[in-house]
Amino acid sequence: MGQKYIPRVIIWDEVCTVPRPVLETFLDWLNQRGVQVVCCGDQGQPPPIAGESSHDWLKEHCDYYEEITVDHRSRCEKLKALKCAIRLQPDRVQCKEMRKALPRCRGWTDFVDDLQPRDLILVTRKAPRDQAQKLLFEHNKEAFPDELVPLLYRPRDTRLQNVLVTIPGPDMAKEELVLNDVVEVSVETAQDVLDGKWGQDWSLGYALTVHSSQGLTIKDPQKVWIVDDYIQWSNLAYLAISRVQYLNQLARCCPPPDTDGRPPPAYDEAVARKNIGRKIQSYQRVDAAKGHKCNLRLKDVEALKEKQRNRCSSCNIELLWCYEPKDTRQFSVDPIDNAKGHIRDNVRLVCLECN
Repeated sequence: MGQKYIPRVIIWDEVCTVPRPVLETFLDWLNQRGVQVVCCGDQGQPPPIAGESSHDWLKEHCDYYEEITVDHRSRCEKLKALKCAIRLQPDRVQCKEMRKALPRCRGWTDFVDDLQPRDLILVTRKAPRDQAQKLLFEHNKEAFPDELVPLLYRPRDTRLQNVLVTIPGPDMAKEELVLNDVVEVSVETAQDVLDGKWGQDWSLGYALTVHSSQGLTIKDPQKVWIVDDYIQWSNLAYLAISRVQYLNQLARCCPPPDTDGRPPPAYDEAVARKNIGRKIQSYQRVDAAKGHKCNLRLKDVEALKEKQRNRCSSCNIELLWCYEPKDTRQFSVDPIDNAKGHIRDNVRLVCLECN
């Protein structure tokens, strides 16, 4: 305890999502110290957003390579074909193939009418996710009052893992939980949780997450509803496709109404320029700490805004220049090549959530 320790064997999961230069640097460092590294991953996962995929480089340089070609989860040929179509493809292509396989996108009201107990949703952004779960809980209370409600365990101190946790409810039962574990409780108990009677470590769990779905097989007739709301670069297309057994377990729907909350502050040029200046100063500090160059000026950012028509280059939402501090629609300047700093011709404008 209190000493640095490098294990002799390291298992590196989801390695396909790591840019090749980053992975090569770490593996070289570990190899020099005699550490055996087992790299594993799913080729259906989209390659890194920035940087070269590591798959082909790993296949060429590793001591042993094995590829599992048998799909034990898929039970229909259409789903297997879709998985083949997204293999080693970027997220943009995966979203396109997913929409091609699921051409119909339900409106929110139609989706709620078709929703069955134990169905799950996939949502990218926090605002529509929170709104969707709130509305689904109201629907749960009215349409299925006797069905259990999923709760997600999210302790404020995320270091508290594998500890005995009191499960909300009259029994006061205890279970050993980790972050993002899901438990099921009655509608009445769920309402008590939302009212704050069981502390701040629980939230509604209708939404499937990357962590809560680890190793999960979603069995028919349970469905996954993909809320088609800025899903590019979110990994959600892969997540949905990889967890079900049949293609008919997947469906698309529109986001819930009023997902963006109160409107942003009115545009004020003086405030917008002040925000740009603050962010440039922040980028300069970050680049200096990394030994990178930063030559951005206010007029460079304004030129990018005009060039991109004030749209996020990833998800295409309209960017905000006057905003509340935590509004994820605010503009952000993102380096295209992370090995370089915030320099002209190496940056693009994205929203805070896509950065």
